[in-house]
Amino acid sequence: MLTQDPFVSFNRLRDELNRVFTAANETEFSRHPAMNVWGKEDGYTLEAELPGLTMDDVEITVEDGVLSISGERKPLDVSDEVRVVRRERGHGKFTRTLSLDRDVDAEKISATLKDGVLTVTLPKKEERKPRRINVQVG
Repeated sequence: MLTQDPFVSFNRLRDELNRVFTAANETEFSRHPAMNVWGKEDGYTLEAELPGLTMDDVEITVEDGVLSISGERKPLDVSDEVRVVRRERGHGKFTRTLSLDRDVDAEKISATLKDGVLTVTLPKKEERKPRRINVQVG
């Protein structure tokens, strides 16, 4: 009578689940870099995590009140002699879009990339910024 090791089936199932979830994570990370946005009286700031990318890898556009950040993460470049043990960082093309408030001055938007963090400054239009009204004494 042949008996099968009960862990063989379990190991196959585990390996298949790891493959599926790793592929899902790579796809999610490659399409959507993590992003934070916050505002102050003079405008907004956006930060997006783009480790390993340069400004040549990233394109930022503004059209019809929509800010788009797109680019491409390159896959891990290894030779045939190397066996990849673990690959968690996604690769591929990505795009993030953000609808801008009407008070953002699209002509004055600026961006910097430092230490893998893209910072986009979105200043408010002058007429939309709060201003203090001086009160005259009667």
